[in-house]
Amino acid sequence: DYETVELATKFNSTAKRELYADIATAAESGWDFSSRWVREPSAKQLPANTIDYLRTLNTRSIIPIDLNSILYMNEMTLSEFAGEIGDTKMVRSFKDAAGKRLEGIEELTWNEELGSYGDYNLTSKSSTNLFSLATYFPFWAESLPKDFATNSTKVIKSFSRIIDLLSKYPGSPPTTLIDSGQQWDFPNSWPPLNYVLIKGLLNFHSRLIDRGETDNEIFISLARNLSQRYVDSVFCAWYSTGGSIPGLLEKLTNVTDNGHIFEKYNTLELFLPGGGGEYVVQTGFGWTNGVLLWIFSKFGDVLKVPQCIE
Repeated sequence: DYETVELATKFNSTAKRELYADIATAAESGWDFSSRWVREPSAKQLPANTIDYLRTLNTRSIIPIDLNSILYMNEMTLSEFAGEIGDTKMVRSFKDAAGKRLEGIEELTWNEELGSYGDYNLTSKSSTNLFSLATYFPFWAESLPKDFATNSTKVIKSFSRIIDLLSKYPGSPPTTLIDSGQQWDFPNSWPPLNYVLIKGLLNFHSRLIDRGETDNEIFISLARNLSQRYVDSVFCAWYSTGGSIPGLLEKLTNVTDNGHIFEKYNTLELFLPGGGGEYVVQTGFGWTNGVLLWIFSKFGDVLKVPQCIE
């Protein structure tokens, strides 16, 4: 961060303070770093190195769709908590806040032409056209207007990009479609974002069932397909790094390691973890295992053994 800011020879002291703030804000977003936060995310010619790219951060001018979906969910949850203790004034206060936020989400972040949600750029005063998996947070948080919440046609259009990505790449859907070298961009696929995708589809499927609609197999089918693809990615990367199960699965003959679960994966290749960013890919890994176990709890009876074929 120091090199990024202090060695920027064309930046005066004010510009340096602003860049430090944009770096800190991007880190707080959880997406450190991503093309979502730069001034021209879809530029045809990306900067030659990471430092030059980060010098174009514009994070504080972006209203993120995922953050506002999370805040909406929190406001609705707090209103429920207030109801539990009988505080009707607080119930109304949090519901009003959630209602206003929902209006803002719809007004600022919905892109009718693309049929999807997106971030809002205060600099250009428009919804960004950048595709990212943050688009699907409203389905997970159920921060959807009433006319959208049961509109299968709109939802199918929104998820058509995911169907297309599954047809193009062997791994789980990439975080964005811009290969910037940052870790929250193409070709990386992150477990928590896969969870958001799948849970959003299950939420919508449940709403349709509650309304008595049975012709909604496309949503549960896509959730299953995403779950299978996630399991394939985690299993094949673990197997290729020496994973084995005594008596059931022999270790590959050309590896000496014992198998690893990774924090992120590569949509281009089932055998590879993700990469990019400012540190070596981490092994472990809490959210990867958590999403894997959650998927098993939902679709364990229909998942197939991954076929790890190069």
